Amino acid sequence: SMQNAALRESAAFGSTVHAVFERITRWNQEDRPHWALHPATEAERTVAACLNVPAIRELFMPAETAIVMKEQRIEAIDGNSWISGVIDRLLLQDGSACIVDFKTDHADTPEQLRERHANQLNAYARIVSRITGIPLERITRTIVSTCLKETIPIQ
Repeated sequence: SMQNAALRESAAFGSTVHAVFERITRWNQEDRPHWALHPATEAERTVAACLNVPAIRELFMPAETAIVMKEQRIEAIDGNSWISGVIDRLLLQDGSACIVDFKTDHADTPEQLRERHANQLNAYARIVSRITGIPLERITRTIVSTCLKETIPIQ
């Protein structure tokens, strides 16, 4: 059906965008990669546009001492449910952590994305806390919306 085709297409686009974000460990605004200067695909254009936004760019310019983990698979029991997922970008530094989640779904407001995805990010935070020993209050959760081109903090 048309609807299934549209869903498949948006899922494929989501994967492609994630793959482009995954190329970036640390962003250098002065020395940008070729794909960002000359984006060849819709996904590259989308990510390049996101990186023009200072709040988004900041998440890709962590301190030299920070540990940057990409596409970190996690599986754990959280309360009484089994959580299995992938943390798109995890920054660890000085006993604190930042979980970054790239979302390509359409939204009109940050609140919509917050409502849609907060539970997932909060579950990730609980698991990261358990694995690393970093207290929850030192773990920030941020959605990067490619649709709204902004960062959306999750409380």
